[in-house]
Amino acid sequence: MSAFSRVVLAILAAILTAGCFPWVTSYLYLDAEGVTHPRGNCGNVAPPAAATYQRSGVRFDVTLEARVLAISNSGLLRVRAPEHTKVSIPKPTAHISMENGSVRTFELQPRGHPPENRSAVESLGRMGLRDHYFYFVDVPEFSSPGTLTLPAVYLDGVGVIAPVFTFERRPHAAFVPLNC
Repeated sequence: MSAFSRVVLAILAAILTAGCFPWVTSYLYLDAEGVTHPRGNCGNVAPPAAATYQRSGVRFDVTLEARVLAISNSGLLRVRAPEHTKVSIPKPTAHISMENGSVRTFELQPRGHPPENRSAVESLGRMGLRDHYFYFVDVPEFSSPGTLTLPAVYLDGVGVIAPVFTFERRPHAAFVPLNC
C-alpha cells in the first residue's frame, strides 16, 4: 500500500470515528415521585427509559424496555444492594393499569447477571455490591399510557414498597457518535 493510500485511509478512518449519525426511536418513559432518570453512556444520547430510586440504602432501577439496562426485550427491576443483603420477592406479581381501563398482571422472574455485564459484576464486587435482576415475564402490550405497580422487595426480610409509576410512550431523537 502506498504512502498516499495510507494517509487517505487514516483520514477516512478519523472522519468516520469522529462522526455522528441520526437516531430516531420511541421509548416508554416511567415516572414517579422521587425517581431520577439516568442517561446512558456515550454523551447522554440514549432516551431516559429507566427510572431509579433509593430505599434503605439500596438502589432500584426499573424499565419496561430492558435494552437500556441489559440486552433483553422484556422489562426488568434491577436491585443493587450490599453484597451480603438477601434480596427476594415472595409475591412476584406486578400490575399494569392502562388509561383505557384494562388491568393486566405479569410475573417477575429472578435471573442472574446478563452475560454482557460480566465486567460490571467484578467491579461491583470490589465495591461490596451485587445486582439482583428480576425480569418481567409476559408483559402486555402498551396500547395507552398507564401505571405500573411493582410488588414489595424484601431486603433481609424487611419489605420495601416501590412507588407507583406512570408510563407513556415518547419519541426520542439524537445524534449518536459513531465511536460509541
